[in-house]
Amino acid sequence: MKTDEFLRYKALHQKAIHHNVGLMDLLDSGSLKIADGESLTRNICAQISTPLFEDVEKYCDLLAISKRQFVELAIIDLLAKTRDIVTEVDPFDVDPHDSEPTPEA
Repeated sequence: MKTDEFLRYKALHQKAIHHNVGLMDLLDSGSLKIADGESLTRNICAQISTPLFEDVEKYCDLLAISKRQFVELAIIDLLAKTRDIVTEVDPFDVDPHDSEPTPEA
């Protein structure tokens, strides 16, 4: 292992320890509930292609993380990108003067 790789590994390892990833596993187990007994988590279920599932499984095994952690990180990343693009594009700010009528053929 190269020095840079070793240092990156150690730094990321410490970050993971202090990030408290185990808390989400505890929440996911259904052990923690809010006052009225409702779970603090919700389930997202989707059918995906077999090759995509196999890739997810392969990388989860390689990184020793759960599929839940993998999917949650992917959703967090996609939501951040979505927010940025929606804010930039502002799809609900439509100026009626921006669109010109299409000429009839």
